[in-house]
Amino acid sequence: MARRKILFFIILFLCASSIEAGTAIAQKTNWRQIGSFPGRIFLSGHFWNSKTGVVGDGNQFLYTRDGRTWNTSSTSGIPIATYRLSMRCFDSKTVYAALLNNYGLAGGGVAELWSSTDSGATWVRIQQ
Repeated sequence: MARRKILFFIILFLCASSIEAGTAIAQKTNWRQIGSFPGRIFLSGHFWNSKTGVVGDGNQFLYTRDGRTWNTSSTSGIPIATYRLSMRCFDSKTVYAALLNNYGLAGGGVAELWSSTDSGATWVRIQQ
């Protein structure tokens, strides 16, 4: 019986050690800044890789193709102060965004779906 307890604690120790080592590896990250946007709060974003991505805030979408230069997306038809709440991508170029137009927010606001087929450079509203 004593051997079983010792064996149990050895196995428990080994399992805990491997979990702790795995956690330490998982927590090690290599972050790098890819832009500085004072005064902006990004609500959503999607990155295909370290150079291509799109982010959205309460006023507009911005996209990058090189991970350094950011451009304003063409979003004619989206009112200012429309929150870009969520973005999802299903292939290498197409991204979908859920927006909430906060005009009339007290009355519930207006939810809209928009899509881009060029990695966020231009956007069109998905009609109901």
